[in-house]
Amino acid sequence: MIKLKSYGLILLVMSLVGLLFACGYSEERERREREERWKKIFAEQEEIFKRLTPQEHLAKMKEIKNNRQARERHFNAIPKGTLEHEEALKFLEEENHKKRIEWARKMQNDMLDIGINFEAWTKGKNDTILVYKYLHLTPVRIHRIEKNFRQQDMREIGFKKVILMDGLRREYILWEEEDDYKRRCERCGAIVDIRTCYSQEKLISFGTLKAPVTEYYCDTCKSILSKLGEGAGDVPSHK
Repeated sequence: MIKLKSYGLILLVMSLVGLLFACGYSEERERREREERWKKIFAEQEEIFKRLTPQEHLAKMKEIKNNRQARERHFNAIPKGTLEHEEALKFLEEENHKKRIEWARKMQNDMLDIGINFEAWTKGKNDTILVYKYLHLTPVRIHRIEKNFRQQDMREIGFKKVILMDGLRREYILWEEEDDYKRRCERCGAIVDIRTCYSQEKLISFGTLKAPVTEYYCDTCKSILSKLGEGAGDVPSHK
């Protein structure tokens, strides 16, 4: 009797193990099938996307409202130099222009709602300059604004400059887009634009570690580098 019970228990355990194995196998098969279906759908969508004409990419880009990544994908698929590309640029700028004005309006209303004496407006060509006016602009407030400043968001909708102003209309430049591209020449200290100036990478030692650092040079120092060779270490530093 004991042996029969033992055999029965073993059979029960084996049945449960088999059932669990079968369930696990079934789930794995379903997962793979889902993946295959999604891959097929994705491949079909990619094929449809590739067949779109510039006019169709432009139309799709205009239709999309709340998916920036999808909109940029259609925009990037439009060949540069075409009429469709020019129209797309114009369309995006018109939308961003509205967003810049709305940004200032919303910011002013939000600040007034929490009891802060505050004004915000845009100015300059195409309203690319944003002005925040506080009645009392203290160093503490400037510090807090700098810590919470949403530079990337402002850049994306086309702002070029943000100015803080106090009650006496004294101005403090919080951010200017051109400053993001300014560096000093490694040799003479002149201000250079990193988008157009000469640059080269150099390995800097930090104890036992070495890290690549990009150094920038003005045109005059570039010619000196050319005469001396590639080694930036041969060039006297302005420091």
